Amino acid sequence: MGKITKKSKLELAKRNCEDIAMAFLVANETGAPPIWVKGKIIEMGSSGISSLGSHNERRTKCLDDFASVYGHMPLVSTNVKAIDSRSTWLW
Repeated sequence: MGKITKKSKLELAKRNCEDIAMAFLVANETGAPPIWVKGKIIEMGSSGISSLGSHNERRTKCLDDFASVYGHMPLVSTNVKAIDSRSTWLW
C-alpha cells in the first residue's frame, strides 16, 4: 500500500472522502465486499453536499486518488444487503 501523508489525508477529508477511505481500507484488508445495511433516515429538508454541482466529479477523483495510493482497486462489487428480519415475512 502506498503511503498517505498527513497533508494528503487532510486534503482528502476536505473533499468529503472519509467514507471512501474507510471502504478502501476494509476491502484492502479483508478482500471482502461491503454489505448494505438499511437504516432509518430522517429527512431534514436540506439538499446537502451531494447537491453541489461538482459532487460526483469530486467523489470520482477520490476513488482515483485512493486507487493510486493503494496501487490497485481493492473495492469488491456485491449485491448483498442486511435487513431487519423483524420487518420481513421471510422467517
